[in-house]
Amino acid sequence: MVLGRRDEEILPADLAAQCRQSDEEVLNSRKITVREEIMQTGRKKKVVFETIKSPVLAPDGSIAGLVGISRDISARKKAEAELRSLVREKETLLREIHHRVKNNMQVISSLLNLQAQKIEDLKAREAFQECQERIRSMALIHDQLYQQESLHWIEFSSYLRNLVTHLFHVYQIDAHLIKLRLETEPAPLSLNTAIPCGLIVNELVTNALKHAFLPGEKGEIVISLKQKENGHYLLRIKDTGRGLPQDINLKEPASLGLQIVTILVNQIGGQLEFKVDGGTEFLITFSEHSFLRE
Repeated sequence: MVLGRRDEEILPADLAAQCRQSDEEVLNSRKITVREEIMQTGRKKKVVFETIKSPVLAPDGSIAGLVGISRDISARKKAEAELRSLVREKETLLREIHHRVKNNMQVISSLLNLQAQKIEDLKAREAFQECQERIRSMALIHDQLYQQESLHWIEFSSYLRNLVTHLFHVYQIDAHLIKLRLETEPAPLSLNTAIPCGLIVNELVTNALKHAFLPGEKGEIVISLKQKENGHYLLRIKDTGRGLPQDINLKEPASLGLQIVTILVNQIGGQLEFKVDGGTEFLITFSEHSFLRE
């Protein structure tokens, strides 16, 4: 009731019925309720009210009455709808950007492949192929972002499987000889972290596939990604091959691949270690600050 008038006197019949029902709910539950109510004021115009109702208790704890406040929130609801529309439009554009970036990277990779076919020097041709795989590792991330619902982070565990499976195929690895073992946990990484991590895995796995095992030799490559108790991630790439020389200096590595790995680990604020014991093992510890901020 408002100033002694009943709901039916000031509201349409259907809205008055809703008000009476909400009054009963408040009185029965003895709890404050907040709800939105819509009133049709014309053929097309609707007014949205936010109504707050609270029971009024007598000194003995019995229900003495009910008090309610309604305010017009039509402008706010309109603004919220416009914001949702803008967000959807932004996500559509961002998804298209990821799709085009992936396509452009595929074009670059194809151009490198065409150029490599004209090169007779084996080492130069291998360098072109390695560049192609670096581009491919980045294109895979944009492809996964384009296909999934979220555009701000990527499930890195599923990306790892796709990337490493592709590398085994590219270097024509016999799965009966060289086994792949993935030990990963769900790891949502932002684009700023996922791309460097993808390139790191690409470099280390490529190096293992090319140099760790002799022709016909059996072995295993293990890739694990786990989250530690302090929230940091531990990325581990290990092979059971011949192993790298013990005296490798990670601060000033000689090979381009390890130079890239070192630069990228520093870029994500991580720590890099390596061990030579029955093969080669790289350990990268990093945190996902940018994802946590989102």
